[in-house]
Amino acid sequence: PMSSKTTPGDLDHNIKNYKRPEFSVIYDAEEGTAAVKNETTGKTYDMKTVVSGSGAKYQDKDGNYFWEHQGGFVFGKGDRDLIEGKLK
Repeated sequence: PMSSKTTPGDLDHNIKNYKRPEFSVIYDAEEGTAAVKNETTGKTYDMKTVVSGSGAKYQDKDGNYFWEHQGGFVFGKGDRDLIEGKLK
């Protein structure tokens, strides 16, 4: 049988199993910023609005992004989507 050992950075494992990371977002419309918190890891990303073709997209200085679109969101880094989910 395959082992299910995971490393702390193994986001792909989180996507495949049913314990999806939960995200919460605190928006500041005046500043054009969003504090995106991964409730699973407790890490908060301080993001600023960036231009996107559709939806609202925020990105931090390290290249992490949070993109809302049609009731869902994508969280990723650089040019790679890591986590997709639905907004509550």
